[in-house]
Amino acid sequence: MGPLALDGHLLRGQRRRVFFAAMLEARASGREGLGVLDLLDLLYLGQEEGRAFGALRELVFALRRQFGPGVVERKGPLYVLGRGVVSDLEAFLHTPHTWLWRGRYLDGLATDQVLWARVFRIAREAAQGLLCTQPQEAFRLLCLLAQEEPYDQGILAMLLQSLEALEQPGLRWRMYQKARMRFLEVGLALPEDLGEFLRGGFV
Repeated sequence: MGPLALDGHLLRGQRRRVFFAAMLEARASGREGLGVLDLLDLLYLGQEEGRAFGALRELVFALRRQFGPGVVERKGPLYVLGRGVVSDLEAFLHTPHTWLWRGRYLDGLATDQVLWARVFRIAREAAQGLLCTQPQEAFRLLCLLAQEEPYDQGILAMLLQSLEALEQPGLRWRMYQKARMRFLEVGLALPEDLGEFLRGGFV
């Protein structure tokens, strides 16, 4: 999870990145692949159909030329990720090691909200389990989760707890004040007193 890369090479080009994020979401959520029409709607919405079909074939051809013919396979009407393509996302769903999080979830290109809810729940539980034993790692992961869900009060509460464990009272206070302003922008008023917020039991 983080910048999209294959074989250690960052994926260049917005459509390539969107293509792989969508294909990975499909596989991680238990779907075999994505149909041609789904991909055309995702990548070439509004383009003339014949031209869009050609552009999709060219995209797949370029990926196979760069990363090998098995990177994307065709099964009937579906495009599927090759079996040799492994991902941090699927590894995390199987065994939630927090070090697998290296940046924004699917590079900020995710669209499957059901899958995200599952990943977020697992990551939240993993972070909570680290608060007492590895507060620095908990803080790192929680900062990434807060980028994805900036108005989640439970994540904020755990961030503040991790800073307490790290003995960072100044940073803890500043983070809470910034959060209060951020929440207020969307009509959510947090208590002025940090202790009162934590006593609210948001974790």
